[in-house]
Parts: sequence; C-alpha cells; structure tokens
Amino acid sequence: MPEEMPQDMGTEVEPHANLRPDQSDIDMAEQARVNAERERELKRRHHAVQRDLPRPAEPNSSILRPFVMDPPLTELQLAEELIKREMVTMLHHDAIYNPSEEQAAAAAGDKKKGAQSAGNKMAEQSPTWRNIRTPK
Repeated sequence: MPEEMPQDMGTEVEPHANLRPDQSDIDMAEQARVNAERERELKRRHHAVQRDLPRPAEPNSSILRPFVMDPPLTELQLAEELIKREMVTMLHHDAIYNPSEEQAAAAAGDKKKGAQSAGNKMAEQSPTWRNIRTPK
C-alpha cells in the first residue's frame, strides 16, 4: 500500500536516469580527454620544442672537454662542463623523441645502415652525466 512506503522512496526520480549517454557525447568526452593529454605532453617538453624553434640537425658534442684533464678543472669550469653536458643531453633527447622537420629529414635520408636512424646513432654517441668526475 502507498501509505506503507518509506518516506525516503519518494517520487523524486530523475526522468533520464535510466537512459544511456549519447554516442556523440561519449566521443566529445573522449576527444576532450585526448586533447587534455596532448596539452600535458606539450607542457612537459622543452620550450624550443613547444614553440617549434629551430634546432640543430645534429647536436655538436665537440664543445665538451675530455673527462681527464691535467691540471684538473676548477669548480667554475666543472660547473660550465656540467651545464654543457646537460645542454647536449637535452639536444640529443629532443632529436630522438621530438625531432624537428630538419632532423626527421636527416634521419629519413640516412638509410645506409638499414633500420638504424640518425636519432639512434645520436643516442649511442650521447654523453651521459654519470661519466662526469667531480672534484674531491
């Protein structure tokens, strides 16, 4: 009987509660999620990549000094080397994971060694920050 119904089970039911969402709404939500993810990815990249600024086709590692030098590096020189190594490492990373048009063209034109691309060669030649010796 209606008078025996509990008070919290009133007639306040949403009219569209049992309807499935429209496919266009699902598609728009998915596209918004993809766009937001793309924006987050772009913000994690370097400013040169974000702004599509020109970058060298092949990073120049010749600016780095050898690991062992006589006399040893001063603290200022060591700091400069650390900065240069980080810069070269970032350029190599960008060339591999976010190649510019120039870098992609260089990689596409370099098919002499089969499937190995210019980016992979740069990664093999890339100096790592772990190889830097700090003064004691």
